Amino acid sequence: MIIVLLLIIGTAVCTPVAAAVLVSVASRCEESAWTLGGPPPGLVQAAGRRILAFHGPAIGSPAQGSGPAHTPGQAGDPAHAAFASGSGNW
Repeated sequence: MIIVLLLIIGTAVCTPVAAAVLVSVASRCEESAWTLGGPPPGLVQAAGRRILAFHGPAIGSPAQGSGPAHTPGQAGDPAHAAFASGSGNW
């Protein structure tokens, strides 16, 4: 009876750790190969996407708010205007 209980506890502890390792490995492989926009290149990447329920941007509709991002230092930025005019404590 104790052996069965230890097996259940071991499985309960090891399963989330194994899932985290699998997702970490898949994420690193996909990031280095730049394949997040397309189909998964291998079984590990496919399993990682399935665990995270990941849907790439090429699969469905565009993400909300996917317009051009405002980057600091553009002409409409107040900090840029203050720096360009020479005022402010820089």
